Amino acid sequence: MINFDNTLLTDVAKCKVMAVTKHVFGLRGKAEKIAADIGNAYHAGLELHFRGERKREISAKFEQEYDKVIPPGESPREERFDKMNCVKIMEKYVDSRPIEQFPFDVSSFEEIKGCALDGVGKYIFWVKQDMVGKDRRSGELSPVDHKTTGNMTAWWAKKFRLVSQLSGYCWFIGRETGQHVGLCYINGLEIRKIPDSGRRCKIHGVPYSQCGEEHVNFQLYRYTRSPEQLEKWKQDALMLAGMFEMYSKAFNDLKLLPYAPRDGAFNEGCVFCEFKEWCVKGFDPVWQDEYTVYDPWKPWEIEEARRIDL
Repeated sequence: MINFDNTLLTDVAKCKVMAVTKHVFGLRGKAEKIAADIGNAYHAGLELHFRGERKREISAKFEQEYDKVIPPGESPREERFDKMNCVKIMEKYVDSRPIEQFPFDVSSFEEIKGCALDGVGKYIFWVKQDMVGKDRRSGELSPVDHKTTGNMTAWWAKKFRLVSQLSGYCWFIGRETGQHVGLCYINGLEIRKIPDSGRRCKIHGVPYSQCGEEHVNFQLYRYTRSPEQLEKWKQDALMLAGMFEMYSKAFNDLKLLPYAPRDGAFNEGCVFCEFKEWCVKGFDPVWQDEYTVYDPWKPWEIEEARRIDL
């Protein structure tokens, strides 16, 4: 039996050596892990917000989760991850995005569920959905995924038009309900250093120290998936899961890592790869602790995860 999720599929498609490094040996790039863990702190705060909790409780939960990533007294490498900067962004979101303004009510919060993607139960696809929304007018169900990024550009927003993660969520909910699910959302939060200089803002006409929080950017993006797109996603997902099965058996020793295919060198995947510095050094074990940390990604092993037969 092969357990997999969208993260694993995406990594296999990007670069086989990255997929093996992360999903066979359980390693993560140190910088990538910090950004992801702070993103998880925002997820925790957002869940409370959409549950209708008060800002005080939301901020307290966010700070609690943040402190697990960067303990009090330590400073992050990136200025945008400064604790007070992050707290201000979280609180600005709560103040400016009341749940009543969203086009959906929340049907369910974060769940980890899996079901067979094939007909025999060999390949088990798992999803870890942030929220499932229910349209206030039509009652249509839609996955809602929270995303944090350092720069919410048009390019960043466009990449979700066909991205596998949303397709997988739509496919899974559709499989659960027996209905086509073709609408999905990205709830985007831009995590940047809030401007606080004495320089005059051209937009607001006052120093940035007075209007800095007005420059915090949040957006709700809406995307669609057709039945044909979801069927094609299923076919491609099974193919990639099969490829991972093959490569996980072929490269099951760290000594073999330098020989795994480096697709990223051919598709520009190296640009944002969390392992690129170690890869440049040929995966020399001397540098392993410098660039990586052991942090296996196996959501299907979390206690709350449950497999359902559909």
